[in-house]
Amino acid sequence: MFSFEYPYVLLLLVLVVVCVVFCKEKKRAIYFPHTELLTSLVKSKQILLNTLRVLILGLLVAGLSSPIKTEQIILDNTKGYEISLILDASGSMLRFDKFKIVKEIMVDFISKRKTDKLALSVFADFAYTVVPLTYDKESVIKMLDNIEIGVAGRRKTALYEALFLSSKLFNNSKSKERIAILLTDGKDNTDSVPLDMALERAKDNKIKVYTVAVGDKRDYNA
Repeated sequence: MFSFEYPYVLLLLVLVVVCVVFCKEKKRAIYFPHTELLTSLVKSKQILLNTLRVLILGLLVAGLSSPIKTEQIILDNTKGYEISLILDASGSMLRFDKFKIVKEIMVDFISKRKTDKLALSVFADFAYTVVPLTYDKESVIKMLDNIEIGVAGRRKTALYEALFLSSKLFNNSKSKERIAILLTDGKDNTDSVPLDMALERAKDNKIKVYTVAVGDKRDYNA
């Protein structure tokens, strides 16, 4: 569907037509004996010129009105989930290429969630939302690719804060399936948000929380 950002500019087309019809150019008279031939040539030339004028001015007016193509996309989320991916970006994730491997697995996972809305958060010394819930999988993958260790600090693991923050993304959710997936190699070692507060917020928003432990049993709190 095509529309115009400034449709009122199209009213200038009326002015263009009026000007072409009524605004006659004054010309100097010269003597020419064969008037019939001259009249025929002048009329043909005038019609061509008027047509070109209308066409050129019409295109200029159309350009000024900023034509845009709109496409309505209706997404049905009745069968899809809303999933928040919460990634540990602390310094310990650098060991054994854990961070790189987890990101590759996440990209594969995201690519397969055709009907789901996804969100992305990261945490280390603090937590923050990278991408809110969206159907735009390409944007999520692009932002994930750009995340590196250190974007949220390196020394701590604000896991409970990340869960609390991620749970808030579902405040206005209408989905029947709300999921938070934590990907981490450790346990919370900050006091920013207590565990009971984080779990309470997740419970209030009816979120199923899954934890994916990265590494061996020495890396996380079982």
